[in-house]
Amino acid sequence: MHTIAERLTKRLMLPAGELLPLLQTIGEINVLNNEFRRSGNLTPQTLGRLSRSILVTSAGASNRIEGNQLTDEQVDQLYQNKRIQKFRTRDEQEVAGYLDVLELIFSSYEYMNFSEGLILQLHQQMLQFSDKDSGQR
Repeated sequence: MHTIAERLTKRLMLPAGELLPLLQTIGEINVLNNEFRRSGNLTPQTLGRLSRSILVTSAGASNRIEGNQLTDEQVDQLYQNKRIQKFRTRDEQEVAGYLDVLELIFSSYEYMNFSEGLILQLHQQMLQFSDKDSGQR
């Protein structure tokens, strides 16, 4: 007889050790969802935590698709310290630019007019820390 954790791990094809963090994240989402339903809106602190989680998870996953090796924990650490450090690796450079673009979109999407110019501007900002791509800016 397999445990629920074993069945989920096999069904989702997760590497060993990744189920617990996934279940914890789902639990956090559930807590936020319940808080939102109870109050009708989110506190600024809750909204900040949720935004940060979305930024980190999105940046990590999107960059891993391209072969980036940073974990979500490393992305979160980079996000917390991005204003005070020099990026050592290309992976860090790419993620830092991606995080900046996501932050800009989160804070200004209402005022953005979708256009080719906007896409080029976002692309340039995304590459701002990347030494290898300096010719593409």
